[in-house]
Amino acid sequence: MDEKSATFKKILPILISSSSGLILGYSLYLSLFHIREISTISYKVSTENNVNYSGVFLVAIFIVFMFGFERIYRTKNTEYYDNGKHGFEFQKAILPCFLLLPFFFMKIAFYTPLVFLIVWTICVFRVVAIWPGNIFLKWRGGSIINIAMIFLAVFTAVIYGTLFQEKMFSSLYLDYGDWGSALNVIDNTLKGKWFFSNALEKNTLGEHFQPGAFLFFAPYVYIFRSVTAFFIINPFILNIGALLIYLLAVRKGIPGGQALIFAFLFMLCPSIANMCPSIFYGFHMVYLAMPCILLFFLLYEMKYFKTAFLIFLFSLTIKETVAVFWGSLGIVFIMTGKRRSGLFMFGASMIYYLLISKLVMPSIPDSYGLMYRYGHLGKTYTEILLSPFTKPATFFGALFRYQNIYLLIMLLSPVMIVICNFPLLLLSGAVTYLFICLQISPESTTNYVQHQTELVGIIYICAVYGYAQIKDSPSGLCSLFLAGLKKTGYFTFSENSMRQAFLIATLCSSLSSFYFFSVECFFGKNNYPYLCFSMPDAKGKIEKLKTFIPERTVLSATSHIAAHFVLRNDTFFCKGEKPGDYILMDLADGFINNEDFENFRRRVLLSEKYNLRYYGTEIGHSWLILKREARKPFPDVLSRMNDEKWELNGSPVEVKNPDFEGRFVCDMERKIFLFHLRLKKKVDYDVFIRLNLFGKKSGGGLSYQGHIFPFGAGFRPAYTAEKGDVFTLNIPIEVENLSSISVSLDKRPEPDPDLAPF
Repeated sequence: MDEKSATFKKILPILISSSSGLILGYSLYLSLFHIREISTISYKVSTENNVNYSGVFLVAIFIVFMFGFERIYRTKNTEYYDNGKHGFEFQKAILPCFLLLPFFFMKIAFYTPLVFLIVWTICVFRVVAIWPGNIFLKWRGGSIINIAMIFLAVFTAVIYGTLFQEKMFSSLYLDYGDWGSALNVIDNTLKGKWFFSNALEKNTLGEHFQPGAFLFFAPYVYIFRSVTAFFIINPFILNIGALLIYLLAVRKGIPGGQALIFAFLFMLCPSIANMCPSIFYGFHMVYLAMPCILLFFLLYEMKYFKTAFLIFLFSLTIKETVAVFWGSLGIVFIMTGKRRSGLFMFGASMIYYLLISKLVMPSIPDSYGLMYRYGHLGKTYTEILLSPFTKPATFFGALFRYQNIYLLIMLLSPVMIVICNFPLLLLSGAVTYLFICLQISPESTTNYVQHQTELVGIIYICAVYGYAQIKDSPSGLCSLFLAGLKKTGYFTFSENSMRQAFLIATLCSSLSSFYFFSVECFFGKNNYPYLCFSMPDAKGKIEKLKTFIPERTVLSATSHIAAHFVLRNDTFFCKGEKPGDYILMDLADGFINNEDFENFRRRVLLSEKYNLRYYGTEIGHSWLILKREARKPFPDVLSRMNDEKWELNGSPVEVKNPDFEGRFVCDMERKIFLFHLRLKKKVDYDVFIRLNLFGKKSGGGLSYQGHIFPFGAGFRPAYTAEKGDVFTLNIPIEVENLSSISVSLDKRPEPDPDLAPF
């Protein structure tokens, strides 16, 4: 029995190590080979249709690695194992990997890579913590070399971010707001129209109070008056924090090489990369708050208190909501013993916010732009604050949406181990995060948009502070990650072991998070780069459109194309009561599906004061250009067919709308597809035609061609047509071996027929 027991004790470590390698390897295999793309906007994954099972080699590699590491660890700790002590220390370190087992039996979803990332990081942390000896390589670079390397990395990120925005811009994916709105306000301020926004058609400070940010960037825009120059600001402001993180780390006593790693960890943060495109909104003024927060902490640690508080006061003017963060930070300062600083920050922030939001902004025309985001909780501050009691279902339903949980994990996971060594500082972002969660729509609960700016800054400051205060034993929540490992009298964690464990685990979590969720990782899983760079370039078409519209004229345009005229023309949106001298519409713009636009379009098209100068449909866009001049007859794009002629015109196709009927003619020799849409009765609305062609590739697989066309080429909407009128589309067939078609009609919002033409 003793012999069997001894044999079992020898085999058991091997079984546990091999099983752990199997579990970790298979979990990584699922995340790498079964998931094709990850969207951190919708929190969904696209799985592979044809899984490459050759990826199973990862499982074998992990098994070999785990077995090998266990053997190396046993060799390095011969004295313990020979005495029969701590024979399972390595196995206990990798025990958390068994938490992955339940997820093998669950559907592959967004949580699959997240769970792997978290468990993998904890295992690395525990293994390195017990690993004997020194793993660190001594970095001999001085501060000048370190700073030069950071600047080189920032320069690379700026080049990449600028080119990324240029690609989004030229493909008409980048919208006018927020970056275009900000540039327009700065440009108007330089022209003497202080803080006037063409998009809002009023002073923008009534929407968001951010005069400091506009004035800060005004000299730069005055000197470098171009869209590309403005694009450079975006990645620069986001990434320059790496230098400030490095300087703060050095100031906190972290060795230069390790401080350099923290600078690079900051740049690996998916939020830093994803906020550059910000879905399709681009640069937001509140980004300036992040370097201000980092600079405040650096100056505070350097004892330059007056300068630090000047930065604090300036940052309040970046955006009124920044004051909420500073107020929370003031409370944390009070809790940590910095009473004078904390009281000043809390008092100044709250007084500033209340004065601005309750007195200054209401005096500017229109209402506070932030309040509509919380309209489901109440119409006033009091109603919103009391909503947990007056509307508990609405409040807690919004608070515990799954998007909020995913966002929190994605924000914390890159540095989740080290921030747990100093978690108190995270409380300063609690109120900001709460208000992100409580917004009426979960669409803003993503690591792309600007609302997370202050949170990202304080998380990485917290990481530096947590790493700087490592002693012989970890404090706070970190002790939970080492549960079951520390045995008094037999095994202790040295400060060097802890530093190695924190830094290596954080490096692993940051790299994993970068791979799965960052837009800067082109070989990673984030679907955004593929989506953006797959869109056709429209630069040539945009230049052609500009030939119809003279510079410095007043232009009304739809949102995405308006961005290309932000500095060239006095550009407004297609809405309101004052259309420009020229009107440019892209009827494929995703932001025009509203009644305001349809009212505007109807009043322009029925007006005798506007003449059609150009129309066309290319590369997924449908253009209309009108000029304020005497109207001439529009081109005749509609025809009339009686029932007899209609029945002889091709084959019928279902259009999924009882007011219309469709027929098509397919000429495969000439690769032409004719689609006819006829009104069965007079209608009061317009429709856009969604046409999809499906084919089969000769080598196997399916081919697809999809288009959206406005009825009547956009200038003869369906509500201007009569019963029996037919609109015909002539479409080149691009798919191979056309096999089927589908047609649907998108009903547009009904315009108000009582509004008079312009």
